[in-house]
Amino acid sequence: NEEISSDDAVIKGIISHLGNSERETAIAACNSLLDLSTTSSGRHRLIESNAVPRILRLFIQESESCRRKEDEYPALLLQGAVILINSSTMEQLEITPVALPEKFLVHLKRLWGTERRKASKIPPPAVGNIDGRDFAECIFRLSVDGDLYSSNADVESVERSIFGSGEVTMQTFLSDFWEISPVLMRKRSTFSSLIPSLGLRDGSADFLISMLENTLSCPPFASDELDILDVVKEIKSHLGFPLIYQQDIRVLKTRETEQHYFPRHPHVLNDVSKCEDAFREGYSVALRGIEFRNPEVAAAADALASLFGQPSAGANLYLTPSDSQGLARHSDDHCIFVYQVAGVKSWSVYPVTEPRLPRLYESSVSECDKTHDWDGCRRFRLEEGDMLYIPRGFPHEARASANVGFSLHLTLAIEVEPPFE
Repeated sequence: NEEISSDDAVIKGIISHLGNSERETAIAACNSLLDLSTTSSGRHRLIESNAVPRILRLFIQESESCRRKEDEYPALLLQGAVILINSSTMEQLEITPVALPEKFLVHLKRLWGTERRKASKIPPPAVGNIDGRDFAECIFRLSVDGDLYSSNADVESVERSIFGSGEVTMQTFLSDFWEISPVLMRKRSTFSSLIPSLGLRDGSADFLISMLENTLSCPPFASDELDILDVVKEIKSHLGFPLIYQQDIRVLKTRETEQHYFPRHPHVLNDVSKCEDAFREGYSVALRGIEFRNPEVAAAADALASLFGQPSAGANLYLTPSDSQGLARHSDDHCIFVYQVAGVKSWSVYPVTEPRLPRLYESSVSECDKTHDWDGCRRFRLEEGDMLYIPRGFPHEARASANVGFSLHLTLAIEVEPPFE
């Protein structure tokens, strides 16, 4: 293979014959390409010789044609594309005409969805002869390349949507409320477009199951990792998994203490329909990592983090049935912005009990002492479009109103990094 891959004429001939009008010749060229791809030198030479755009273009044409879908040829093209994309640097992918990865990604997601509906398991299902984890890595790489999920949201527009009207300006917020006191801001437009993107309609919570069925696990990775390919290496063995309890999702309610619908230990949540049963029984569904699952939230979260000079902002979604409480009273080691997407929720925010605010990742008791004297509690009623800021260290709890079908809110967490000491 190394000898063949060093011959420019052979490499160009194989790439050229991938689209040969004679089917047998085209298939033979595909098999030759796959043979060459078994070595790093072969993959490197094929990528350098622009094999990736050629394969993507041919696969897209084949997928959009009326030929038999069980034909061997498109499967071989797909296999070659996944191997070479996963072997490319981000710089090499960026020089590919952007329309090709975008169209190819549409087909990848369709194929992935078909296989996931057949089986939800670990490891992820294979797609033809392609290992499910390799297939998931290919989707991951193309999703971050070329900013395919770019949004118009930026720091200035997010600042305007939160502080652009009303009594609380950015300057007032920083001087009077930031890490000092909670504050309610009425009718913010920050996430007004989130409702249609979630499939929320007619004031119904029926969107829950369809949303969870189309949601995968987001494996944790080091937030200070700058090279996206190093991130891929770190999380590849966990890409494409179903939701994992505690890591991605929690289903719980509070009656004196927190009660979990599922066993508390981390485990794969294969049957998400049980979340709907839990919701009917008064349990809240908390979905983590929305900044990795929704492009609009991702853009706004990044802008919000930049606005406050922090490296990142996390986003969680909470669906709570009528007259119910999800999380028990607790405090966080990060500041939060609560955006009420739908329904009504009443919040109780208590004064800090310690003179020093908690440090990031500092260990703390998960539930606040109920016997403590909680004088000075402030209560806030959030309706659709309202946003509540709660500084880190302030104990809080929330309950969905009894006269609404459900409450849906988004929490954005701003991790305040401690200064160098």
